[in-house]
Amino acid sequence: MHKAILTLSVLYLAAIMAAFGYVSDWFSYPRALESFFVFPLAVAAVALLVIMLFAVGRKDFLWNVLALFIVVGSFAYVANEHHGLYGSWLPELMESRVETSGDAVLTAHGQTIRYRLEMHHPSSVVHREYLVVTRASTEQGVRLPLFQDTRSGYVSSKQPADWIVMRATTDSEIFEADTGRLLPAAKSFRINLQGGSVKAQEPKAIAEIQRSPKK
Repeated sequence: MHKAILTLSVLYLAAIMAAFGYVSDWFSYPRALESFFVFPLAVAAVALLVIMLFAVGRKDFLWNVLALFIVVGSFAYVANEHHGLYGSWLPELMESRVETSGDAVLTAHGQTIRYRLEMHHPSSVVHREYLVVTRASTEQGVRLPLFQDTRSGYVSSKQPADWIVMRATTDSEIFEADTGRLLPAAKSFRINLQGGSVKAQEPKAIAEIQRSPKK
């Protein structure tokens, strides 16, 4: 029993480190470690290490109970918090993937432009959203500030316009993009592809976008 609890503690410590690596994209985004579960798991990890140092070579029942209490208690707390935020007890592996709207085509200024919206790590603390534009076989990604927090929901797109609608302007390097009906908030951006800059603006209504003449 003593060895089993020590083994469980070691495995739990490894799981904690894996969780920290997962949410920070293997520590590429340190700020992601400000997530709600990092502090309680960090405290649990330190406490387990201290207990294991005292418990090695001993078979004191109290140490076993404390280690088991920390493992079960911290896991239950984090699972409950995750369920309250996202509706599931544990994170899904799909969150680490890239979801895309699919490619749309825009003809403007004598060239054919392909574009799509990509969501990297959707619904996780390290989420990133990019408008990916392809012109003359050159692909360019511009980050769009779509979601303010990790609880912003969305519905997977059946067609690109469900997530993003891109429009040309009189300038061949400047485009406008509006969020589609399946994203939680209506947003509009003015994007300079030459410099990669993005400026938020008042969003157009979907009906107005659909009535706009194609360029």
